[in-house]
Amino acid sequence: MCTQPSHIFSGLTAQPAETHFSAQPLRTQTPCVAPPRSSRRARIWELPHHALCPVIGVCLPLTLLRKLVGKAVGGEVQAIDYELHCGVINECKQRSAVSQRVQDALDERYRLALQRHRTLKDTPALADTWRAGLHSPDIAAIFWSVVTHPACDAPLLEQVLQDVHMLQHQVGMMQRVESERFQDLLRENAVLGRELAGAQSRSARQAAEFARQVERLEASQLRLRGELLQRDTLLAQALDEVTQLKSSVPDLEPRLALTEDKRWLTERLESTQRALQAAQWRIQQLEARSVHPPEAPVAASQIGLPDDTESLPNLTLKETQGRPKFSCPSVGDGTGKARPLGAFRRPCCV
Repeated sequence: MCTQPSHIFSGLTAQPAETHFSAQPLRTQTPCVAPPRSSRRARIWELPHHALCPVIGVCLPLTLLRKLVGKAVGGEVQAIDYELHCGVINECKQRSAVSQRVQDALDERYRLALQRHRTLKDTPALADTWRAGLHSPDIAAIFWSVVTHPACDAPLLEQVLQDVHMLQHQVGMMQRVESERFQDLLRENAVLGRELAGAQSRSARQAAEFARQVERLEASQLRLRGELLQRDTLLAQALDEVTQLKSSVPDLEPRLALTEDKRWLTERLESTQRALQAAQWRIQQLEARSVHPPEAPVAASQIGLPDDTESLPNLTLKETQGRPKFSCPSVGDGTGKARPLGAFRRPCCV
């Protein structure tokens, strides 16, 4: 029980207002007496005095309770949490500005639970509802709705207060366990935070390196595009120059053709000269055989001709007015007429 005298207005920063807060200690626990049965819900000042402590402690957070009292007295409450709790309990023993604000705040905070339990008409149904919601996360709303319900009699009220009393002990134990677990989680979170910071640092470095690589690639791409554009420009200029040169020399194509024909004729002349030398060597061989008996043959290499005479052109010896005349079967058209210049593009004698 809360037996500490309450002096919550002694430390107000503003001018203290008149209050019903009593400096007397809370009374010792008395047998639970339920408010008279009626068709309306009970008000907080109508509840047994020993029920006010769990109701206020369970159903109202301290931050909200401090705001309510500050609004009721017109200033900021400087009392510690325990003094604030005991003072509100003393105020709620009768109807006052503080108790009225507490009543209104509880009704507004748990309005949905009050509406949901309004259809319960008898005590057994209300008791079943309490047992079903005893371990519910919404225990505060169910607690306030049950203790103020018109069907809540003295035995049910006593049972509800006992359950809440034991539940508070369990909550205290769970809070200690949760506190230890919370400390473990804090340590684990610190470790994970350091690992996350390291991972973020590595990721930032990798992202920066990737950005630099992208910049280098983009710069290289721009440079290559510039070189390609420059090459295309130079190529177009060269083509324009070629076109201008061709237009400045109207007979360029025929000249190029003449140059090519000259080159081919030069090669053919050299080939023909080699064929002529071979023919002359054969003539000498034939004349030597007709005058002298056959002797050891003279090698072609001794007179400056190739040994492989078979590779020389196949020449035909003709007698023309007592003088030999040789012709290449592959040269000419057989009519004795000269071939046109453009017809000598391919060699006839190799």
